[in-house]
Amino acid sequence: MADRDEAMLWISENQLGRRNLKPDQLVAVAYVVQMLRSEIAKRLRAVKGGLTGGIGRPKNSLSDASADKLSDEPKTDTRAAVAKEFGISERKLKEMRTIKKKSKKLATEILEGKKTIAQAKREIKTEERKKIIEQKSNEPKQEIGIPELILADPPWRYDFAETENRKIENQYETAGIDEIVRHFPQTADDCVLFLWATAPKLVEAIRLIELLGFKYKTNAVWDKQKIGMGYWFRGQHELLLVATKGNVHPPMEDQRCSSVFSEPRKQHSEKPECVYKWIESTFPHLRKLEMYARTSRPGWIQHGNEI
Repeated sequence: MADRDEAMLWISENQLGRRNLKPDQLVAVAYVVQMLRSEIAKRLRAVKGGLTGGIGRPKNSLSDASADKLSDEPKTDTRAAVAKEFGISERKLKEMRTIKKKSKKLATEILEGKKTIAQAKREIKTEERKKIIEQKSNEPKQEIGIPELILADPPWRYDFAETENRKIENQYETAGIDEIVRHFPQTADDCVLFLWATAPKLVEAIRLIELLGFKYKTNAVWDKQKIGMGYWFRGQHELLLVATKGNVHPPMEDQRCSSVFSEPRKQHSEKPECVYKWIESTFPHLRKLEMYARTSRPGWIQHGNEI
């Protein structure tokens, strides 16, 4: 074992042609050198202890030639010395150490030039999140409790002419922004909010997000595939704003869909089924609340005067 480690170290240091290596391959080689040197240093210390303490040489000790150099072996920080020698940062070596501990396969792929350190870190993070989501998804969901995700379609009050306003009031009772704030319940410290807003209500929607203690992140568009009313444009879309508070992860890469949801508009204020399905498939592990719901839906906590 000792002879093999020394041979591997010599190959890593002298025969790998550093000029032909990709940057992260060089880091991987440097990490191998660091680990081999550290292992050899441990054995040298064990040999020294055996020689000076009368215990005898350990079973897998180094060769006599290596042991003879004991008194000349400097006490150095192996990681710092290797980083300096290879012209890389110690942080990179630490990253390789973490990757190796979590996935020997990914560490080997970096060494072979098949993956970068950044790609390996993303894959590890994705797998860790998948495990967490799978574990939480398998836990029984209660249709009560503090929500971790809210989907809300507030009953915005419009400053239209009286005839237009009456058309909306005939469908449901509208509310001003202060009243809407009072409607919202307590949420988890880490929570994501999906907030429906029409184009004329965009400023109020952003204000509502701030009043609720969330931070605006982005938005998507629902293409209703039918032209409606409007003064500047005849509206064919609605906005779905995304806001978060606390520590909320965005969807994993394979769950990131187009920012345009396209589904025909149906009854007044009825929202597209495709959005519900995307939320359910992307955030199965979160306790979900639908505010101002019009129909019941399994797996959701729902507030609304029509259910």
